[in-house]
Amino acid sequence: MVMDFRPFCLVLLFALLFSNASGATGSSDRIRRSLRDLAELIECETGRDARDYINYGCWCGVGGSEDPVDQVDQCCHDHDHCYDELLDSRTCHGLDVYDTTYNLPFTEEGCSAGIQISTCSVANSRNKCGRGLCRCDVHLAMCLSSAVFDPNYYKYSRFIGCSFRGLIHSVQNVFP
Repeated sequence: MVMDFRPFCLVLLFALLFSNASGATGSSDRIRRSLRDLAELIECETGRDARDYINYGCWCGVGGSEDPVDQVDQCCHDHDHCYDELLDSRTCHGLDVYDTTYNLPFTEEGCSAGIQISTCSVANSRNKCGRGLCRCDVHLAMCLSSAVFDPNYYKYSRFIGCSFRGLIHSVQNVFP
């Protein structure tokens, strides 16, 4: 059984997003693995503040449960499961999903120019875990960029919204 470190990761993401640390180097071949860089990638691809996705729906942010509420939530669901697959397949081990570095060509002038899932393989040919993490993160950013952000699901109540939806779904399965 693999330990679920997503809650820790997302709390750390929240803390890093509000920190004053500078991450811009201007380099065209940056190490992109810190949560701040993931936030930058999301912001570049979506044009939205990455914090908008914390506590969105049932899957974006800490934890995740029930069916995704929309396409944005589905993107977060898929990202969580992408990380889980890397752990389950032993491509990454333990905390590797949170501290492994990977390369992704990225410039401050045009952050989405040339960023593709295939870029991950070329830049990380010797690092299987890094290659997998890169693919998960790029897929998340690309997925979010094509999904419609619904303000009704921003700061969505996990307890009432997601749990209640799960209860209704369970009752519908018992009494079709």
